[in-house]
Amino acid sequence: MNNCNSDILTKKGKDYNRREFTTKRNSQTKIMKRKLVIQDNKTAVVALVIHKQKVLLLNRNRPPLNWCPPCGRVNVNESLEEVLIRKVKEETGLSIDIIKYTSERKGMHVGKKIRSFTFICKASSDEIILSEEHCDYSWVNIKDLNKWTDKTDFSLEVWPKWIEEAFK
Repeated sequence: MNNCNSDILTKKGKDYNRREFTTKRNSQTKIMKRKLVIQDNKTAVVALVIHKQKVLLLNRNRPPLNWCPPCGRVNVNESLEEVLIRKVKEETGLSIDIIKYTSERKGMHVGKKIRSFTFICKASSDEIILSEEHCDYSWVNIKDLNKWTDKTDFSLEVWPKWIEEAFK
């Protein structure tokens, strides 16, 4: 079994929806064609959900109280793709297609170390059914992300570039 990204990711399983995505490690870019299965519980996914040139933001009910895209922790032995689809469905009621992996980030979330993986996703509908985790939502025009003034932990200014690259 090959380690593809430090201590938590392994190449395993089926083709990744017949799409490729890249991840950087030690200044090398590797093309990942396999499903990635998580081996710890310190990992999360972030879904930039796109519908008709708008991206979805959700307002959290629990700390940290701010606006965020659909996201959540990965369970042990759950693939990034599985949790991405599950979390978006649980938090919004939406079904998605995963378009592209965009980035990996290490940081802190509510006082705990976490590694998050961000994906661009496409929704076939904009009809949201909010979970109890959120109290509101907004479909924000991609061109207006840099004007967003409500509290968020995310760097919205980089999203338009990632989204544009994903749909080339």
